[in-house]
Amino acid sequence: MTSQFDHLELPRTDIELPRRSKTPGFGGKSHRSDRGSHGRQLLDQISGLTQRSQQKTSPFRLNPKLIFKIKLSSDGTLQESALSPLGLTLLAQEPKANKAIVVFTSDEELTQFRSRLEAYSGISDSEYEYGHLDAIEALVPLEPSDRIGRLLELEPIQASELAALDLELWHTGDRAEMNKYLDDLDQVLRSWLDDSAMRISDRT
Repeated sequence: MTSQFDHLELPRTDIELPRRSKTPGFGGKSHRSDRGSHGRQLLDQISGLTQRSQQKTSPFRLNPKLIFKIKLSSDGTLQESALSPLGLTLLAQEPKANKAIVVFTSDEELTQFRSRLEAYSGISDSEYEYGHLDAIEALVPLEPSDRIGRLLELEPIQASELAALDLELWHTGDRAEMNKYLDDLDQVLRSWLDDSAMRISDRT
């Protein structure tokens, strides 16, 4: 179906972003002797993330997803194949933070991730040690600065300037949910100005 709006020509950039690693396996390298205390610290950080998500209100009046960063230790690695068993989905490699990956969970309480960390820290019994979790240094929230692209960071929009922005949304895997999210976002943008100068003009 043809869009009722003309497609906008967006500026191109030659900035090269890091690619996802395709190396098989869970990763690791880093080894910790303090798994008990470190695991409990990560569990505390999860509690902080979920509480923050529940209290957070979106300025767009949209339901925010629980998306956060996993910061890795200096010698640690964590492959994408290790995230699914934790109940997590890799969304992007974070170029602005040293060895960080951005992950999403559909479970607001991170139940599966909690159970793995409890086994890792010795709080609960398990036949698996989940030693690859040694690579995790910290679990931290995504900040506003993390959402600004490199091009916009280099050339910020000026006051009263009208500009076309390329808005990248991380897909949750549910097409119907994402279409509704775009519809809701478009409605919010149009409500800000009577002449509908703000709107979603292209969904590709």
